[in-house]
Amino acid sequence: MNREILEKKLAELPLYCYQFFDPQELEFSRRVRWICEHECPMYGKSWACPPGVGSVETC
Repeated sequence: MNREILEKKLAELPLYCYQFFDPQELEFSRRVRWICEHECPMYGKSWACPPGVGSVETC
């Protein structure tokens, strides 16, 4: 899917804002995992969040 088509699809959604970025710039960190585990009430309740997404090494 090219960016123009994607932006048209995004315009149909109730989004406040979004940002495109290079996935290679995404950093997987044990610190973020710790924050999820100790501060987020959704930890362990969603497959999109730890621990359902796998280990930091797997990601």
